[in-house]
Amino acid sequence: MSLIFGPHKNLTKKSALIEDSEFGDEMAELSEAMLALMSALGGVGLAGVQIGIPKRIIVANVGEGNIVLINPVIKSVSDEESELEEGCLSFPLKTFRIKRPSEVTVNFRLPDGRESEETFSGMEAAVVQHEIDHLDGITVFSKVSRLKRDLYSRKFKKFRRNIGK
Repeated sequence: MSLIFGPHKNLTKKSALIEDSEFGDEMAELSEAMLALMSALGGVGLAGVQIGIPKRIIVANVGEGNIVLINPVIKSVSDEESELEEGCLSFPLKTFRIKRPSEVTVNFRLPDGRESEETFSGMEAAVVQHEIDHLDGITVFSKVSRLKRDLYSRKFKKFRRNIGK
């Protein structure tokens, strides 16, 4: 399992639904591996597409612990919005100021296939929305101005050159 760094074309593709036959032990193992990688990298969220699995699965560490959301669907969002600094494992070295709804209710399935619904608020809501965006092919990079994208791209290219030496 390795992380895909952006900008990369695979990060802009919509992820496929996870089929009923994919739930169970294998999905639980994938979820645990994703949580371990996310934690090892110091992240608070990770989407399947970020590790080359274009399926609708996200893991996150929000509030009281780790969560796994499979085939998440946002059912409602608050009118109130918050603007927070968001980092992204696929876009290291920089945070991006992003405005999002302050509260979000999401329907999803658990690794064993059970259906669930949860409402997230504040930073938790931002993390969940950020990861669901990944599943829809939307990155924080696409939410900022062209100037900020260009500055980041130059900085990241220089960083990659330097670590290659």
